Amino acid sequence: MLGFGDESDGVSSRKAAERPFFKPVSLDPRLARLAVNLASGPVGNRATIDVMTGTGGFLIEAALSNRIAVGLDLDPVMVEGTIRNLEWALNAEGRTEHRAMVLAGDATKLTDALTGLDAPVSGFVLDPPYGRNSQGSLEPMALLESVLTSAHEVAVDGAGLVLILPIHPMGEHPDEPIPSGADVNLLHGDWQGIEHALRSAHWSVQSRWVEHVHASLSRLILHATVAPQD
Repeated sequence: MLGFGDESDGVSSRKAAERPFFKPVSLDPRLARLAVNLASGPVGNRATIDVMTGTGGFLIEAALSNRIAVGLDLDPVMVEGTIRNLEWALNAEGRTEHRAMVLAGDATKLTDALTGLDAPVSGFVLDPPYGRNSQGSLEPMALLESVLTSAHEVAVDGAGLVLILPIHPMGEHPDEPIPSGADVNLLHGDWQGIEHALRSAHWSVQSRWVEHVHASLSRLILHATVAPQD
């Protein structure tokens, strides 16, 4: 079963809606922390990349867990908003030191965007924008495949990735694993397209879970690792 961690660690007391820069699509901090930990493994001297940072939910949890972390977004409004949210979260925890940064950059060109990052990249977290929240000229599936390919290009061996996608409800209970052969009904695109994008970008699916959000929405939480190549 997918666990959200110890309620006493302070994560559950943070509310996305309390941030100075908030969008209704912001992830619950507990889910963001879980994704960061699952993607990146133990805290150390390797970096976690919040690939399309949005309001900075993943970045905040990576920073507060003492990780080297980069939040990246093409939209200058999101970049400025994430900086404000990161400062707010750090101040709320009484933190004066951290290892996080926010950059303006293209998630499909991570080799260029991460120039100057002096740490190997071991984890990626991605909650892609869709519909009115998306940007750019690429269709969602093409954009996702391009981002996954770009992430693979900068990843170290053994790197992990957590991808979160909106899906139609699969039940009322959160935190349930999805059997490896089961199909999922995505709100955008189809599961075969996701599988193709991951394989083409050399990522191997390790596990999947579903998180119930409300009557008309659940989230797919997908954990993948760099696929070995011949």
